[in-house]
Amino acid sequence: MKRYTLILFFIILGLSSNAQTIIVRDPEIKKMTDEISRGNIEQSVRKMVSFHTRHNMSDQNDPVHGMEQHGPG
Repeated sequence: MKRYTLILFFIILGLSSNAQTIIVRDPEIKKMTDEISRGNIEQSVRKMVSFHTRHNMSDQNDPVHGMEQHGPG
């Protein structure tokens, strides 16, 4: 009986040592997630809303609301 108890003990010990998970954190990902905030999200959404229409059938020559409003240059 002692022999089986000892074997069972070592099996459980072996299984528990394999259950540990080592997490390696990527510093680049940490930097990106640290930049997430309510203010940054709101600023991004407000910037996108300011583009007005991006519909391809809108007036492409209107400098205020057309497709070229925020174009290159």
